[in-house]
Amino acid sequence: MNIKISYQPVYLAPPFAYASVLDIELQGTNVKASLEIEYTGRDELSEKELKEHGFTSNDDYSWQGILHTNWEPDVAAFESFSFRNTPDEDIYLHVAIDGVDLGFPKDIQHANMLFQELVQAILESDQLESPLSMQLKLKSMDVELKWNFAEREFYIDNEMRKNWNTGREVLNKVYSIDFERVNALKKPKAPCFGTSTGEWFPIENNTHNQLLKILT
Repeated sequence: MNIKISYQPVYLAPPFAYASVLDIELQGTNVKASLEIEYTGRDELSEKELKEHGFTSNDDYSWQGILHTNWEPDVAAFESFSFRNTPDEDIYLHVAIDGVDLGFPKDIQHANMLFQELVQAILESDQLESPLSMQLKLKSMDVELKWNFAEREFYIDNEMRKNWNTGREVLNKVYSIDFERVNALKKPKAPCFGTSTGEWFPIENNTHNQLLKILT
């Protein structure tokens, strides 16, 4: 089965705007993938302006390789989506399977999550990014979390958990926080979470209770 996903965030302006195509071939449990990312709308930006934003004159990206077999069920899940004829207003995400255009997933949040996870798996496989890590200081426990997207493995205190969905739930709860309204803490005070950059952010009681329920 061949799955082709065309993706473009509608809300991004240059130099951040990009379009990408993820092409995946399932051969049994083998997951053969290719990813193309092209940055768009940069013609009117100078090299100096690109550099000021941390970019170069050519940041397009291309990768081909084999993803871990753990990703096979998630890739196959695109076949079970319901589709519509018009794209989401914020994200253009189009799916074709075996050359047949199926359209745009109705459950755009789930489809977008799967797409982003697969892209992260590729970037880690290409050693451009490291596994995501996070520290959680809850009222009754401190834990270290790690998401190894390349192998689709979730770790709690360096112990691998088989249920990847547990890691997904944690990320969904943590990143539901409105970071524009929350200031980083000068020092960690539970409940809070710490990122790989060394910053700590507070967690509201409702989110804290939900995280505690997920992790215990």
